[in-house]
Amino acid sequence: RRVRTVEEKLSAMDLEYSQTLRPELQEVRREQQDFQSDLHRQVSEIKVTVGCLEACVPRDTRKAIELFKRAAGKQEHDREMTPLSLELEGKILLLQDETEKRLKAAEATMSSHVDRVNLVVRDLERKQGHLQEQLEAVNEHLGCSPPSVVGRNASVPSTARSADVGASAL
Repeated sequence: RRVRTVEEKLSAMDLEYSQTLRPELQEVRREQQDFQSDLHRQVSEIKVTVGCLEACVPRDTRKAIELFKRAAGKQEHDREMTPLSLELEGKILLLQDETEKRLKAAEATMSSHVDRVNLVVRDLERKQGHLQEQLEAVNEHLGCSPPSVVGRNASVPSTARSADVGASAL
């Protein structure tokens, strides 16, 4: 009975049709291979383009992109990403950004304070120079010898003292 069923199926098959089917299958296979290579080339081009775009974005945006990549499973190291670990990483990134902002603000404040101190010192030196000139003029008018100045910087010119104050303030 089985043999008879197989014989019936074989007689029902059209061998000429099956021989024409083989070239069609080869053509479909070739088209699939062409499509696959074209798709692979396009994906590679997109990867390069995205890489270039990522290199151009600001640092904060780049950090966010890295976080999303890790969430999607693309990581440098093998460790499980859970919602809790992603949340913690996000908080860490926020803390890092906040710390950087505060540090930059402190640096700017310190720089402005140093600049102000330098301006005050220069102004005091200028006023001291004017007072010295006035004192010398009065002494010359009275015919007196100038009083001796006792102090650490008495023999140092005023421009040298301002350089010392500016350097020590930094």
